[in-house]
Amino acid sequence: MTICFSKIINGKWTKPKVVPFSGQWNDWDPFLSPDGKRLFFVSNRPLAGSASQSKLQKNSHLWYADLLQGDKWSEPHLLNTAFNLDSINNYAPSVGSSGTLFFYSPV
Repeated sequence: MTICFSKIINGKWTKPKVVPFSGQWNDWDPFLSPDGKRLFFVSNRPLAGSASQSKLQKNSHLWYADLLQGDKWSEPHLLNTAFNLDSINNYAPSVGSSGTLFFYSPV
């Protein structure tokens, strides 16, 4: 699964492109923050410091990337929180205008 984007130019959608940080691992459920500056998503990409940086994780975690100048994105960051644990799956992030993060967790 890959996160893609398309723009409207002259009233027509452009051909979809993969966001620069996606395409190597399974990434899904993208959600753009209300200000358009942070993209939250779900991934089972390897966690920093894990034994293998080439194996998918068995659990799904919430990640984010920040919009930089132009159409450039930061490297993805794991949402380092108490609910984003290695033994729990989290899905479908969304963020309200107050900054409250909502997501699905089967716990």
